[in-house]
Amino acid sequence: MQHFRTLRRLAVLAVIPVGLAGTLLSSPVAAAPVTPNDAPRAVLADGSMRPLTTVKAPADQIRAMAAGSGGQLLTLKGKANGTAGTDSVNHDITCYLAVGNPYGGGAPDADILVDAIVYCDDWVDSASLQIQLYRSNSLVASNSVVYPYVYGVSGTTGLTTCTAGTYFGAATTVLARYDHYPPVIGATKRSLDVGIGCGTAPPPPPPPAGVTVTNPGTQFNMQYDAVSLQLTASGGTAPYAWSAAGLPSGLTIGASTGRITGNAMGAGTRTVTVTATAASGGSGSTSFTWTVQREACRTC
Repeated sequence: MQHFRTLRRLAVLAVIPVGLAGTLLSSPVAAAPVTPNDAPRAVLADGSMRPLTTVKAPADQIRAMAAGSGGQLLTLKGKANGTAGTDSVNHDITCYLAVGNPYGGGAPDADILVDAIVYCDDWVDSASLQIQLYRSNSLVASNSVVYPYVYGVSGTTGLTTCTAGTYFGAATTVLARYDHYPPVIGATKRSLDVGIGCGTAPPPPPPPAGVTVTNPGTQFNMQYDAVSLQLTASGGTAPYAWSAAGLPSGLTIGASTGRITGNAMGAGTRTVTVTATAASGGSGSTSFTWTVQREACRTC
């Protein structure tokens, strides 16, 4: 029976995707303490939850990690599975669940994240981890995953746009090892409340530079005269788009040139307003008087 269990464990370890979480360590002594701060950071798409496939840490190290991070210990109890007269007993599997305090913020476009981890001193048939981020009592982000045949799971969830408020994180795990009793255990751990600000939004861009249209002064024409009047502008970014209101009948302004042309037809005095709009968005106007006088005798 002992030989069968050894072969089973080797077969299980053979299917662990080592590349997902780093290189397998050569001895338990090399297994560095793992805390929520070692979980993936600022990764909110695929890959933000990782299986832990390193060589197990001993139970006393697991307990020390739990104590150092304020984590919660969980135990899958071993049960005798040998035949009469043997001392073949599955050992207890010691795990801990920890969730870090939310962090980040400080700027309007900064992430707000929370990390969590569940880690065991031996492999389990399956390990699930759900990480949730709350603002006040409202759930604002969540991430979860289930992995088979791992020592645990670490991960991150959070927001990619900062909103000021009081945050806390919560982590829930369910662990299964079917040759232990109870074969399935679970727990939930809550972080402390943390106030996170988002700094000050950058000032809005300055308005487009103003445009000044040069006033051509009072205009006078006899009826039917040919007209060619060039308007000019400065400021903003050329080219300018031109428009005019109140022109005597028979006259038009070139939308891209600012030149007023045509034959003055309608007699009378009008107030003309010419507007130039720069490519950068600023605009300016000027107004002037335009008089068209009727001829007393066109053929005299």
